[in-house]
Amino acid sequence: MPAAGFNTVRMPAKTGRHAICAASTWLAKATVCAVLLVSSLSMPASAAPAYDAQSPPPPAQVQPSIVYNSETNTIEVKGPGTVVSLTTISDALNDQALLERTGPSEWLLKANISMLEQTRLEIHGTAASGDVDWLKLLSQPEGFVSIESSNGQISIRNTKVTSWDATAGAFDNEYLDGSKRAFVSIKNRRSEFTDNRMDVIDSEIAYLGYFEETAYGISWKVISEPGRGDTGGLGRGLTGTVTGSKFHHNYFGLYVWGVGDMVVRNNEFYENYFYGFDAHTVTQRTILEDNFSHDNGGHGIIFADRCTGNEVRRNRTVNNTGHGIMLHESSDNNIIEDNTVTGNDDGIPIFESSNNVIARNVVRDNNVGVRVYGRNTASRDNTFEDNEITGSASYGVYMYDAAVGNAFRNNEIVSNGDAGIYGKSVSENIFSGNTIQGNEFGIRLDSADVRALSRGNEIRDNVISDSRQYGLYSYGSADANTVEGNQYSGNLLGDTVFLDRKVGPFAGIQIAQSLRLGLVAAIVLVAIVGAVIVFVRTRERRAAK
Repeated sequence: MPAAGFNTVRMPAKTGRHAICAASTWLAKATVCAVLLVSSLSMPASAAPAYDAQSPPPPAQVQPSIVYNSETNTIEVKGPGTVVSLTTISDALNDQALLERTGPSEWLLKANISMLEQTRLEIHGTAASGDVDWLKLLSQPEGFVSIESSNGQISIRNTKVTSWDATAGAFDNEYLDGSKRAFVSIKNRRSEFTDNRMDVIDSEIAYLGYFEETAYGISWKVISEPGRGDTGGLGRGLTGTVTGSKFHHNYFGLYVWGVGDMVVRNNEFYENYFYGFDAHTVTQRTILEDNFSHDNGGHGIIFADRCTGNEVRRNRTVNNTGHGIMLHESSDNNIIEDNTVTGNDDGIPIFESSNNVIARNVVRDNNVGVRVYGRNTASRDNTFEDNEITGSASYGVYMYDAAVGNAFRNNEIVSNGDAGIYGKSVSENIFSGNTIQGNEFGIRLDSADVRALSRGNEIRDNVISDSRQYGLYSYGSADANTVEGNQYSGNLLGDTVFLDRKVGPFAGIQIAQSLRLGLVAAIVLVAIVGAVIVFVRTRERRAAK
């Protein structure tokens, strides 16, 4: 006997085709349900769902079922190897109160869909030989639906998936009032399942999500908490390919947690409530290329919490309320190169993350260009090379607290509102071969107090020019900082000044160069020399009389 709240029909399989059957309601509360049985023989090619080239099909099909649970308003798809489309589900259930075709290729989903282990849902548009160009997920104040997969697969291709308020006849824009909102999510809970994936190809995902785990809009997550999943799948148990798609007006544009080897290329993330692209917690080996993330309420792109081995290339992050591209909390050994980062709060901040390469990026017109810092853990051994850092409202490069052993080489740091490079209580960093021009200060070193001095930094072979104050300004820094081989010109108040709060000028600085006088100092010197000459000649004339 079926469990309470379920309706199920089972019939013998028919050779080579779907056998679809329906039954009347078993409980008064329940809606008509059905079971889809498939024979062990192959389906005709015309009836077989098309697999994505990058998505291996699930295991060979066994006896599958499509079951409606009226207690949770959920359509459950079971049976390893089961592959379904919306038409498959609609034909099986035959109930427009659950899934309604509102147009030739338009559907309104009124019940949740739950894809169980090793099943696959295909949401494909007509351009991909599918049946849905727009899937609307019912989402209104009195309730919403979701599509979720656990240890399975979802394929979204050439289509649009959005929330829909059927009463208002519009997208659901109310996600901050506690009413929640429709979403799409895939999860891996067991490490033995390694072929779990969700792919989004040439599609639009919009007006989805709210602030709750896995309900952020569209999300991929490896569940690793004790009692809910195991950690063996982190970084490998879930993946996907996301290309040529738009993600907008979601809570997060796109959210991933613990995925591995994901490819995210040539997408647009915009006008999302929080982040555009958010990779979290042991997300590894992601290829994030040629995307445009703009006008989001938080960061454009972020990798946070032990995200390693990711490659971030040729993206544009523009006009985000938060930062442009951020590495956060032990996100080590990543590559950020050839990106354009403009109009954000910080352009590229690195927080408590190490051994990253940041190269050939254009970082322009942000509040701060590049920020490197740490609190409990140092940001160390990061390399910044050949970047263009210009037009920041405050600092071009801002380093403080535990910023240790980082290297800035051959960067152009130009026309920033405050210092081109400002280091506060930083140690063992190398600044070499940079062009630092037209800033308030060229390079400024400072220390929070005598217990947190800037130590062991090397400032070598830079060109420092046209500063509105000093080319190199050091205040309160000590302990073997080295200044060597730099070229200065046109710095308004002078090329260099070294002040120390505790132990006097030039303390802790090894100077291996002749410090040229700045413009103002030169004028003062000329005036003094001129006055001396006039005085001497006057004395000589008087003596001659």
